[in-house]
Amino acid sequence: MALRYRHDGAVHGDLAHRLVVSTLPAVVLGAAIRVFALPGADVFRLLIAAPLLPLGLWPCLRALTPAHDQQPPAGVVPPRTLTRRRWRRLGARPGSRNGARRA
Repeated sequence: MALRYRHDGAVHGDLAHRLVVSTLPAVVLGAAIRVFALPGADVFRLLIAAPLLPLGLWPCLRALTPAHDQQPPAGVVPPRTLTRRRWRRLGARPGSRNGARRA
């Protein structure tokens, strides 16, 4: 699998370089901490959970909090209105298949 990407030149791109440069030091540091500093698995899991827990809770809390009630500026149509207008223009109704009208 990796040979195909190497043959295509995908592993020599800027994205591949950035991924390796940004993740490899953290992997090596995490392995060194796990092996030398914290031989117990429970302590290591707590240490790793401390920064990862807020990162996981943040998107969940953003999804659960209601959006601020702000009116769009004049002349801006909300996306839902645009969608309904497109359905009507196409002669389709929400939930119909292939744009066909229900009888």
